[in-house]
This record gives sequence, C-alpha cells and structure tokens, in this order.
Amino acid sequence: MTVFTKIYRFLWIALVIMLIFFDRQNIYLVVTTLIILFFVSGIAVLRAIESRKQWRLYIKEENLEDKIP
Repeated sequence: MTVFTKIYRFLWIALVIMLIFFDRQNIYLVVTTLIILFFVSGIAVLRAIESRKQWRLYIKEENLEDKIP
C-alpha cells in the first residue's frame, strides 16, 4: 500500500469523525470539513475514471467485447 493510499484512507476516516462531532457554530471546523470533503470526493472521481480506462484497455486486449450478448 502506498503512502498516498494511506493518506487517502485516513482522510476518509477523519472526515467521518469530523461529521460525527460536527459543530456548526465553529466556522473553521465547517470550512475544514468542506475542504476535506471536496478534496476526497475529487480524488474518488479521478480514481474511478482511471479505473474505467484500465478496464476498457483490458476488455480490448482480451477481446471480450464480442462475447457479451
């Protein structure tokens, strides 16, 4: 597991914990939570797009397009 993956997973856990103990009156906590949320969501979308590209290459290499009815 790479360092980036460990940080990514830690940010998800931190985000869940921050949402559980969310204090709406503290503007710094609100801004920090939103920044982490946008950052982690953006990375998740980019990883999903990259995974889709890899699966498309795999399907083309194995000629699996023709086998699906």
